Amino acid sequence: MSFGKLSANYGTNGSDGIAPYNYQAYYRVEPSSIQLPFQGIKPYTPDNLFNPDYSWGVKKSYNAALDLGFFKDRLLVNVTWYQARTSNQLLGYQLPAQTGFTSVLGNFPATVQNRGTEFYITSTNIQTDDFKWTSTFNIAFNVNKLIAFPGLETSPYSAQYAIGKSTNVYNGYRFAGVNDTTGVFQFYTGKGAKTYRPNSEVVAKGGDWQPLFNTDPKYTGGFSNTVTYKSLSVTLFFQFAKQLSRNYLSGIYGFGTPGGYFNLPEVALNHWRQPGDHSDMQKLSGSYGDPYYGAYYFNSSSGAFSDASYVRLKTVSVSWQLPDKWVRKAGMKDFRIYCNAQNLLTFTGYKVADPEMAGNMYAIPLQRVIVGGLSINF
Repeated sequence: MSFGKLSANYGTNGSDGIAPYNYQAYYRVEPSSIQLPFQGIKPYTPDNLFNPDYSWGVKKSYNAALDLGFFKDRLLVNVTWYQARTSNQLLGYQLPAQTGFTSVLGNFPATVQNRGTEFYITSTNIQTDDFKWTSTFNIAFNVNKLIAFPGLETSPYSAQYAIGKSTNVYNGYRFAGVNDTTGVFQFYTGKGAKTYRPNSEVVAKGGDWQPLFNTDPKYTGGFSNTVTYKSLSVTLFFQFAKQLSRNYLSGIYGFGTPGGYFNLPEVALNHWRQPGDHSDMQKLSGSYGDPYYGAYYFNSSSGAFSDASYVRLKTVSVSWQLPDKWVRKAGMKDFRIYCNAQNLLTFTGYKVADPEMAGNMYAIPLQRVIVGGLSINF
């Protein structure tokens, strides 16, 4: 061991994160294109609900880190543990629409905890006068948990959150696949039977709505290598994640019921067509009926999620520096040729579209960018 350091800290910070004067009840003037003036007077409509009783949100953080160096610092290791608890967050608290507003801005009563460990390793694998190879590796694990929520059982969030569970636990219907005979999506009831139209009430009250899975990533990280030989340098950076997220079917059925007037990816040709077919997609329909409702319920089911883990060659950078003696002979101070590329390769079992933008079937995908250049200084 050539280096060692242990550190820890604790701190709190507050945050507003909202626009000013949102505690006031104020009105807006509707444009004539929405509401015509009455007797020459433009109408005013309520635009914000009065709430003078809110304050800054509070975040309390603990951190502890261990830094170690080995072999004259050719291997550096950093391990960081953290815990952050956030309370009194300023958010729009849901209200029944009958109140005239769907939410009111105020301090959310919940306390949310994020706890995790991060590892960062840097190594100098080979180092000579002309050749150098260095590597870096990092991985992070985070666990999210709802610590407290006074009055949760009687709040509008009782079917969404649970004390001691992640705030990213997804609630919905258990997917039972496509019926081979009718070609329509099916879902499991709270008692294990199959139905085309599940009950939106929670299981505890006799319905079919239930906690399904945690959508928090298991881990995320990256791996980088840089090789330098004299004036030539090459860097490769890989990014990876282990996660469960929305799939391409969620993108398709979240946009509408296939069979209507909108574009579909080529994979949609593999839909159910006749009894006995096995397909991930139900039959097409351009009208109301079981296929329409199946598409409606599908996007709130476990069928809309799948493994979205990936390893991506995020960045490749190559540069070559003209030797100094050549640069001086040419009367220059610097001469460099470089090429940078992003998003070149992706290794994943995720079907259709991009796992880094999971479920966004119709969004502009991450671009593959290759940029080259020549830099000359005199």
